[in-house]
Amino acid sequence: MHDDSDNSIQEQLKESQLKLAHHIENTPLGCISWDINFCCTEWNRSAEKIFGFSAAEAIGQHAALILPEEIHDHINDVYQQLLNQAGGAHSTNENLTRDGDRIICDWYNTPILDMQGEVIGVTSLIQDITERVHAERESKRTRDILEYSQRAAKLGGWELDIKTGELYWTDETYRIHDTSPDEFNPTVDAGVSYFLPESQAIITEALARAMEHGEGYELELETFTTKGRLISIYTTCKVTMKDGKPALLTGIFQDITDRKRASESLQLEQHRLASIFASAADGIVIIDSSGTIISVNQAAERIFRTRADDIVGENVSMLMTESDRLEHDNYIQRYIETGEAKLIGTGREVMGRRLDGTVFPLQLGLSEWLHGGERFFTGMIRDITKQKEVQAQLIQSQKIESLTQLSGGLAHDFNNLLAIIIGNLDMLEEEKTLSPQSLERLSAAIHAAERGADITERMLKLTRVSDQPGGRVEARNMNELLREMVSIFKRTLGPTYDIALNLSVTPLWVRIDPSEFENVILNLCVNARDAMPDGGDIAISTQVLAQDAESKQGSIGTGEWALLVVSDNGAGMSADVLGRIFEPFFSTKQGKGSGLGLAMAYSFANNSGGRIEAKSEPGVGTSIQISLPLAEPANVVASNMPQADTELGGSEKILLVDDEPDLLFMAEQHLKGLGYAVTTAQDAATARSILDASQGFDLLLSDVVMPGGLGTDLAKAAQETQPGIKILLMSGFAETSVSGTGQFELDYPMLRKPFRKIELATMIRQLLS
Repeated sequence: MHDDSDNSIQEQLKESQLKLAHHIENTPLGCISWDINFCCTEWNRSAEKIFGFSAAEAIGQHAALILPEEIHDHINDVYQQLLNQAGGAHSTNENLTRDGDRIICDWYNTPILDMQGEVIGVTSLIQDITERVHAERESKRTRDILEYSQRAAKLGGWELDIKTGELYWTDETYRIHDTSPDEFNPTVDAGVSYFLPESQAIITEALARAMEHGEGYELELETFTTKGRLISIYTTCKVTMKDGKPALLTGIFQDITDRKRASESLQLEQHRLASIFASAADGIVIIDSSGTIISVNQAAERIFRTRADDIVGENVSMLMTESDRLEHDNYIQRYIETGEAKLIGTGREVMGRRLDGTVFPLQLGLSEWLHGGERFFTGMIRDITKQKEVQAQLIQSQKIESLTQLSGGLAHDFNNLLAIIIGNLDMLEEEKTLSPQSLERLSAAIHAAERGADITERMLKLTRVSDQPGGRVEARNMNELLREMVSIFKRTLGPTYDIALNLSVTPLWVRIDPSEFENVILNLCVNARDAMPDGGDIAISTQVLAQDAESKQGSIGTGEWALLVVSDNGAGMSADVLGRIFEPFFSTKQGKGSGLGLAMAYSFANNSGGRIEAKSEPGVGTSIQISLPLAEPANVVASNMPQADTELGGSEKILLVDDEPDLLFMAEQHLKGLGYAVTTAQDAATARSILDASQGFDLLLSDVVMPGGLGTDLAKAAQETQPGIKILLMSGFAETSVSGTGQFELDYPMLRKPFRKIELATMIRQLLS
């Protein structure tokens, strides 16, 4: 009986074991048993599918068969922990397949106990969760990217169930409103209440149309956040219909405050740049890489005397001269091919061409910029026509200044020589033994010397005229001077020339040297005559020039001016000749003229505080215009020049000082011949010693420029040493340059070299009397 019962129990146990083995073999989970050394003792079909190893290949193998190499050193430690956890353990691990692929598995480990309760191994149930983990990771990555994108774009979402009234906000929508789900329960009424009044009316109406008629919307509005911060938002709504009625509203809610501000700033910057572009004094021309004009500003229109509509879309070479067009095309092509930039970022002078064919100088600056991968160029253009004219005028002035400095020194030396020649001729003329023929030749020599003095005087006219002791500058009525001169001009020019005066009714008082003015007008009339060899008409006119009038040289100042115009209907001049007519010694008369006439006129106008201009056209004639500032009629510089006296000679004591020995000797002979007691010195230092050592001199006659000091300083020292002594100075320099660099202060009469004996005697007698 006992045997039958045991057999029955064993059969039941065996049947149970078979059922368990069947379940283990066919379970979808991998089932693996391990002995105490972590070697495989059981390996079901699911384990074969998961790892790729068959039961025959796996049973008896260590667990390292399916574990990554980097944890091999820790396998035994991990296994011991599993053996010690009687209740079992769960873990997620990376494993290896037969092909070397890494998979992720969930492990549920349960210890195996013997009859005595000792752990003799572990059973592991394994599930391959690789796809699930990858899907979860991908989903998380997507969520993270979406959340980051929403944060970066400040873009939230919302959803409204129309039936329940439930309003859902995404996290970013809460952040946009400066709140969170814990702080704020979103409802339609609550959300709408934060909008500005004008925006509130718009969103309320839009929501009503969406819920009633299924109309979606896209709006830009302004609202406050829950913290009171004003923001601009962009919101949309999409309607989901159910049974023909709106059921669900879905939309986005985006904070566009920064974009709005950037857009407004961009618009402001665009307006500012457009204003600068339109109001810039320099011309601006924008072209593309092919040279096509994209845009021009108003200044460019003025410079090229055209309209934007006439040149935009055309090639920029239309604004260039023929010589520059080919160079421009080659430059653009070379720059695109090689990147070699010779003009970018630099300025240069080029010639521009207007549509009417006129050519003019301009300053060009070029810059490059890129847009949409395309290259563009901006040209900054300045018309430098006036600048060139002023530059030419400056060069002309510098030439005159150079001639002034040269003529001053030459005139001084030449005047000393002429003074010696004329003085000695004067002494010869007093000889009683000369025959009439000799006296005639002597007179011719004196006349020739005086002509040389006149030439020197004309050279000195090129220096600046000022208020001189000689009393040459005075206020005179220009109209009266011209009326007095016209008869002389007619006799000089001849009967085939007609001079017409057209003088202003208003007296034109100007401050000038009358003799120099007469010489300038005579030179202008002679030039006009030479331009009309067969006769012609010369017109001389005057008028008051308005206060704001301008000449080619620029503004001539403020106040009223007198304008004098001398014009003819002669052959006229080319532009090249016209640009040089004021140069000293430049002449077109082929040896017949000195070339100083117009240079002296130029100097006269500048020295008188005015300007001179010339206009001429071949075959039409020439017009010379002189502008002078008007002066008060009573503004006359009184003359200090003494008048001739009928009583010449005397016995007074005179100190004569000059650094030129021959001139000193000649003047000494003149004075002694007139009966004066003469003491001589060749420099200022010697003269001072004589003045200190000897009293009683009645007159100091001194050259102005000498070694050891100026004659003006000597004169002051003489008056301090011997009060009452008279002073008479001599100079062969132009009065304004005797000090070398500027005017000298002078309260003394001046005797210009060269002088005749009668002039010397007259002035000395006048002073001493």
